[in-house]
Amino acid sequence: MKIKKYNDFIIEELGWKDAIFGAALGLSTLNPQQSKGQITQTQQQKIKTTILSKVKGPVGIENINNPDLDLVHGVLGSRRLDDDFEKRVSDELTRLNKLGYKTDVTNIEVKTYIKGDKIITESSCDIVESQNGVSYNIFTTRGSIGQDFEQRHDKQIDGLESTLESHYKGDAKKIKTIVISFKIGDETILYKQSFFVASSTQKIEIIGTDLKDLRQKLISETSNKMIDEKSFEIDINHLKVTYREGNTKVTNASLIYDNTGNLNNRLPIIKEKNPTLKIIKQGVENGLEWALVII
Repeated sequence: MKIKKYNDFIIEELGWKDAIFGAALGLSTLNPQQSKGQITQTQQQKIKTTILSKVKGPVGIENINNPDLDLVHGVLGSRRLDDDFEKRVSDELTRLNKLGYKTDVTNIEVKTYIKGDKIITESSCDIVESQNGVSYNIFTTRGSIGQDFEQRHDKQIDGLESTLESHYKGDAKKIKTIVISFKIGDETILYKQSFFVASSTQKIEIIGTDLKDLRQKLISETSNKMIDEKSFEIDINHLKVTYREGNTKVTNASLIYDNTGNLNNRLPIIKEKNPTLKIIKQGVENGLEWALVII
């Protein structure tokens, strides 16, 4: 991969001047063929995005004469540090989620430069309202510096989105990858860093005192909610249903039951009256036929 230098650091995805322009407007870089002053529909959408918080990471400072290179970029996220960029962003996401906001992270900016006899690393980002209904409440980063930095970085992030989704039971995505360089004497040092967000969804539990109560609670507590329909679990003996938040908006979930052996005949009639009805799970327990459905 060819790397171009912009001032004291390098951006793989954006030129430095374009990055400043984009950060100022809250936009991605304009298409080179786009006339000056024109703004695409996507950019107009980004202008309307509500910025909930701006987060700055701690400033990393290493002595140029005896630097700990791992901490030059480790200030972005390292188990060796109690305070880093990853932790500050994650803490702010947690705070905003508790206030009821659905969050996402954008406009990540990182720079490493020389000032006197010090190597300085700075970072920042915007936390914005999520545009797709998913609350990205986990922020993490991976990076490598020095010899073979690209290969080591690429190996670290290979399949990471899937790993994050499996671990947190939600969606995950990469936000940005950057390559940064700085000089110590005549030697050029480079590192590559990628940033990811994920959504961690807790199981929501609904318990009834009897079948009728469970059905009524399901209807009221899932009304117009965003749900992961594949996450539904039901324990009919203990009158308990669990699910996770997701990307499917439902009118509600409900429980249909019958102890006369007639449920399979009733379901088509019910579905005819409710065309969007979808059977999630169905079973029989001690002569009671039941179906967990969403509408």
